[in-house]
Amino acid sequence: MLGQTFAQLKELYLDGRNHIWTFILRNLLRPVWLSHPDHRADVLIGNPPWIVYRHLSADMKDRLREALRSYNLWVGGSLATQQDMCALFWARGAERYLRDGGVLALVLPYAALNAPVFAGMRDGGMERVRVAIIGGWGLERVWPIFGAQSGSSTTSTCVLFGERDRAGPPPAEFDRWVGVLPRRDASEAEAAEVLAHMRAAWPRPRTLLAASPYRTRFRNGASLFPRRFVLVEYAAAGRLQSRRDAPRLRGRVGSLDKRPWTGVEPPEGPVERIFVRRIALGESVAPYRVLDLVTGVVPMESGAILTAASADARGHRGLAAWLRDAETKWNEHSNKGVDGAPRMTLKRSLNHLQKLVAQAARSPIRVLYTKAGTRLSACWLEDDDVIIDHKAYWSAANSLEEAAYVAAVLNTSIVLDRVKDLQPVGQRDPRDFDNLVWTLPIPEFDASEALHVDLAAAALHAAGIAARIELPDSAHFTAKRRAIRQTLVDDGVAETIERLVDALLPP
Repeated sequence: MLGQTFAQLKELYLDGRNHIWTFILRNLLRPVWLSHPDHRADVLIGNPPWIVYRHLSADMKDRLREALRSYNLWVGGSLATQQDMCALFWARGAERYLRDGGVLALVLPYAALNAPVFAGMRDGGMERVRVAIIGGWGLERVWPIFGAQSGSSTTSTCVLFGERDRAGPPPAEFDRWVGVLPRRDASEAEAAEVLAHMRAAWPRPRTLLAASPYRTRFRNGASLFPRRFVLVEYAAAGRLQSRRDAPRLRGRVGSLDKRPWTGVEPPEGPVERIFVRRIALGESVAPYRVLDLVTGVVPMESGAILTAASADARGHRGLAAWLRDAETKWNEHSNKGVDGAPRMTLKRSLNHLQKLVAQAARSPIRVLYTKAGTRLSACWLEDDDVIIDHKAYWSAANSLEEAAYVAAVLNTSIVLDRVKDLQPVGQRDPRDFDNLVWTLPIPEFDASEALHVDLAAAALHAAGIAARIELPDSAHFTAKRRAIRQTLVDDGVAETIERLVDALLPP
């Protein structure tokens, strides 16, 4: 039968017909020939397809799952959707086509260096064939490699090297390149001219838990409500000049005030300056830049929330009068219980869930991000006197580099795209972010991780650009955010950060 088939194909080929079938037959026979123990390769180099489990048909999902299980490479659970077909090529290629002691080198997603779905490839847990990782190339800062000439492809790249029938963990370091190629498929000489090479620590393995350790560090800002009792503007002092240590203030009336407070006259009078604080609202947060802060009366001293009575007892006459007026109006207009008394006091409302006293401990550097919106914005604040409103989330940062790193991650479209389906939807668009971003496995900043350091450096560069943009005072805060984002895109740093975050997070 084989002889007859070969003879017929030869005759068709000589007649100039059915060339495709000789090509197909050759591709079918070569793997069979190479899989024979006497014909296996010393070196196997390849660029296998990267297809994640969630993008496969139902039948292909079953086949990939069973195949990965046979090599002990199936992780499953919440990470099942991230399993990649390229892992099967690594295992099967080594088992079938590589001789004992042979070397394997495959172009893979950057996640193969440290993501949990590829842990079996790296830690020696693979079954049926043993392959030890002997080296790696980090190419997450090199583009264009695949796809668009502009370098707009979204998946970061690495190369893994392995040796068959050898045991041991990955090396402590790997090779890393940084640079922009003149074109896709650049020659070795062209690449050598523009790429910088360095040795770097092997990326730290990510946790199997699909949640970030930052989840416990970030918290919502204080509920400064009703707004007109807290947010203020400086009032005209009349014939009696305003005192420097107790300026005359008036509660600020805003278009976002809600009933019944829209009909309530705001407090007015002098307040001791130690209780007059700057406040960061959600609209104060822009990518890599703090926009306008507002002024407010914050009745907090030494970590304690004051009432009119306690302020009076401590000798703060101006604050006591302000709070006396506010508490009277609160008791009249706030929600009542069955006994007719307010469900909670103004003091408890201002410190709901301890969100205000949590800010009593001064932090020289804090990261802020917006609670809601169509785009997530994040920046850092180097002023420990500012109070954060509930329309923003915040956390103290251990260093400026950590603050820059976190802001860089949160400002990317990658993070936004991955939490969109979790957001509650407003009238038109998804709105609230809250803690949804921390359902992603965003690792804590590690100064020994080259990728983390690069992200921090790029964010500091972005902050420098954002600070120099002239933003009209009359512009709406959303227009200011758009102007900053566009300037960062024009500079190229926005694309650099997107690529780095793509390498940081699993697909």
